Amino acid sequence: MNLTADTTVRELALEIPAATRVFEKMGIDYCCGGKRSLADACVSAGVEFKDVKIELTLAAHAQAETPDFRTTTLENLISHIVVKHHSYTRLEIARLNALLGKVCTAHGENHPELFRIKVLFRELGADLESHMTKEERVLFPYIIRMEAAAQQLVPLFRPPFGTVANPVRMMMLE
Repeated sequence: MNLTADTTVRELALEIPAATRVFEKMGIDYCCGGKRSLADACVSAGVEFKDVKIELTLAAHAQAETPDFRTTTLENLISHIVVKHHSYTRLEIARLNALLGKVCTAHGENHPELFRIKVLFRELGADLESHMTKEERVLFPYIIRMEAAAQQLVPLFRPPFGTVANPVRMMMLE
């Protein structure tokens, strides 16, 4: 994306999902003020355009960096999933719950459907938390033990859930 002073806040939020966190940090309204140019939004928020542009550029580059997992161990992949994605998901659920509260307060009177969205999102967050916890406590530790046993050429004990296919199937169903 060509990030210019005329690019709208909405366009940036759509193109660079991490831009919303930059906007929140800088006090830029991307909800009701999404149609404004970035330059106008910066003036309204009392921040320098160049500072916001730097933050947005960094966010876009961080988003583009994708590790190559074709050559890593399953343990490293699992660690990446837990540290990067599970942590991120937990933080985002909390952040989005707070934002939904603000949106419901600001627009709920004219849009009562927002309250249903808020309830559904909280249910989704609880489901995701349960899913991630099962991965972290059951599935991932067993996969790490499987990989270690294969590398050391030792037998693997039989888990209480039978075969690894069972928790994988449960994760897929969820």
